[in-house]
Amino acid sequence: MSQEGGYAPMCVPFCGLAVMEERSGVKAPVDKPMAARAASAGGQDFQLHPDEIIRRAERLASVR
Repeated sequence: MSQEGGYAPMCVPFCGLAVMEERSGVKAPVDKPMAARAASAGGQDFQLHPDEIIRRAERLASVR
């Protein structure tokens, strides 16, 4: 797993933490000062076409 660049240094640990929380299903008891702002950002709605691309990649990865 890797993270693309371009994030402000104060945000990087929180971005990484959010990924780890989603992957593990465990929410860390950490105050996330940017969470409300990030949640109000546009373009965050689930879209079907990325989901289909992920499903195709999963199928391809399971073929041996």
